[in-house]
Amino acid sequence: MFAAASRAMGDSRSLSREFARAGRPRWKWLLVAGWVLFAASFMMPTFKRPFLLRLPPPFPGTDSSNPGTGSEYLPGWEVFVEALSGQVGPLGTVSALSNLLIPVTAFAVLGRWTMKARWPVRLMAGATGMNICVWMSFFLADLHVGYYLWVASFACVTVAWWLCNRGWSSANAVKVAASVSCHTSHVG
Repeated sequence: MFAAASRAMGDSRSLSREFARAGRPRWKWLLVAGWVLFAASFMMPTFKRPFLLRLPPPFPGTDSSNPGTGSEYLPGWEVFVEALSGQVGPLGTVSALSNLLIPVTAFAVLGRWTMKARWPVRLMAGATGMNICVWMSFFLADLHVGYYLWVASFACVTVAWWLCNRGWSSANAVKVAASVSCHTSHVG
């Protein structure tokens, strides 16, 4: 009975794709979540002091002879600046430069570029993997919540771009136009 019903409905892959394409794009919410996580990661504590055996600068009005004053963790933006300056080495600089990929996705959503190309997805996946491997393999004990939000933001943006390329959308949304492009100018 199941086999007869399956034959009558058609190929399961085709049917699944049609149901997935119906409604509003779900990848946009994942993209917005990635952006929010990315912004939050720069404000959150990310890396335990002292970063790479360098003492933190003293806070105004504190005893500069005691390097333990101030926050125990550096916020994400400070780690980004130090990594970008080359103090972490070439992998740290490449990791810091990978942050530019997240704002680039804004151009795609605003319609400046199309998100249909495959190379951005591969580049984002590579950056996500590199950022996990570089920092976790050497500094796992020193990482804090900001780092994990940062990596999650890369993962969300990568998956959103991948879903967009595959044409996925929410199956429970209201009926919209049959083709939804990946470079629409509104999120929602």
